[in-house]
Amino acid sequence: MAEKLKFTLTRDPVTAVEQAVFTDDLARWGLDGRVWQVWNMLLQTGSRHVRPKVVRGYAADGRLAGIALIEHCGHTGKSLFANRLLAFMVDHPSFPIFYWERTGLLTDGHSNPGFVAAGLDRHEFFLQAVTFLQKKYMQGCVVDFADADGGKNYVATPFARAGWIDLRGVQTADELYANSKNLRRKIRKFANKGGVIEIVRGPAAPEVQAAALTCMRSNPLTLLAAFQDNYENMIQASLVTPNPDIVHFVARLEGEIVGYHTFAIVGQRLICLSGAFDRTRHTTFHAYENVLLTSIEFALAEGLTGIETGPIVNATKDKMVPGQRPTEIRFYTRWTPMRLMLPTMLRQSRLRPQAMAALVGQEPPESVETPVTAVTLSAAS
Repeated sequence: MAEKLKFTLTRDPVTAVEQAVFTDDLARWGLDGRVWQVWNMLLQTGSRHVRPKVVRGYAADGRLAGIALIEHCGHTGKSLFANRLLAFMVDHPSFPIFYWERTGLLTDGHSNPGFVAAGLDRHEFFLQAVTFLQKKYMQGCVVDFADADGGKNYVATPFARAGWIDLRGVQTADELYANSKNLRRKIRKFANKGGVIEIVRGPAAPEVQAAALTCMRSNPLTLLAAFQDNYENMIQASLVTPNPDIVHFVARLEGEIVGYHTFAIVGQRLICLSGAFDRTRHTTFHAYENVLLTSIEFALAEGLTGIETGPIVNATKDKMVPGQRPTEIRFYTRWTPMRLMLPTMLRQSRLRPQAMAALVGQEPPESVETPVTAVTLSAAS
């Protein structure tokens, strides 16, 4: 029988002594200690309703055995419902939830599977940690791969696919898109319109910081993260940090900033932290594609083996990211009545299959009318 862990939930940064416990586990993921630089950067952010927190699991003898980064989210009505009345009903009174993104390694700055010390099974740590979190919160969300064992006490519905680009054996970006004449046309058009991609390592200039936030605010967000209330603070933190392993790809048209992507270099990976383009313009002349291609060329020049692009939430990314894996968003709660209510709520939510398919310009199968057909109701504890 697995050893029962004791848990804490705090905003304390990860210390050097704690970091050393997980060195071997990070290496298994192709990561390194730069993970903690991003975690500790994120832990300094917060808003009225959202606060990043660290879950620590300890063995009976007091040894640190596992660690995970989550988000404490106080107002989640708008992330679930476009309908203002339904959103208001969720948020008043407010019942904070926990949010744990497990399908990436630092995507958005916080995604992580949970890291473990030698001798501890990662899945066992997850199961115990999510049980602990259900005692602290009435409800929580875990984004995980659709084929991953989620334990019990949850209702699930399909979520945006996780994307990555495998660069092993690749010499140039052209190799990935050799058959795409349309993409070459978009590269030429961007250049002909005065388009350039500027690469900035470390803190971005005030002009870039302001433009990045302006681009983010210009997006008509149809998929709002549970941590949306703190997202601009998270972006700002990555833009001002004096860390050369935080890299910004800035798209300009005739000198004017029209979009950006920020990545972190961690171990052998380039991982997307945020990105946005100016949606007030009629067109950015394919700046998105050019930013992604430049990030691939940069990763290859740095000797990296892959790029985590984050969730597939638009049609352009869907076409350009070859590696995609289905995910689910799982709503955990110990309270059986709440689990029984969730399928009905999801029928009206932004997360229903029709809405998720629309993000990437797809039409869902006619047979998929509500998320009930895709919901998994696990056994009660």
